[in-house]
Amino acid sequence: MSGYPVRPDPDSQPFWDAAASGMLVGQACAECGRFRWPPREHCSHCYKAAPVWHPLDGLGTVLGAVVLHRPFDAAFADHIPLMIAHVEIDGTEGQMVLIGNLEPAMPVDRAVGSRVGVTFKERAGARLPTFVLYRED
Repeated sequence: MSGYPVRPDPDSQPFWDAAASGMLVGQACAECGRFRWPPREHCSHCYKAAPVWHPLDGLGTVLGAVVLHRPFDAAFADHIPLMIAHVEIDGTEGQMVLIGNLEPAMPVDRAVGSRVGVTFKERAGARLPTFVLYRED
């Protein structure tokens, strides 16, 4: 993958490889077990260089959001208004909060606190995690 918006580095490459396959993964420390985002070589809690990747079910809760009415990049021009959300991923005890698109765009006060699930959308030459409202049946 190259170009905007995804420029993987060695630490984030496994995340983007999984996204390209339609999977959400999270990096955790093999020593202390804490999840971390963004991915990095060393744990900021125990300082060990022992990253491991775990599959995540992609469910979470919206902590905050903003609605964009102008595209920040031409690849997103046909997705305006575009809602960007901070999503706390279940099972990571607040250690993994991802930023991603939330579809459909809605009033921010309705989005905050909503349960969401991840899907993946092709945008700007990459497969990006995108969150959608989740309803338990």
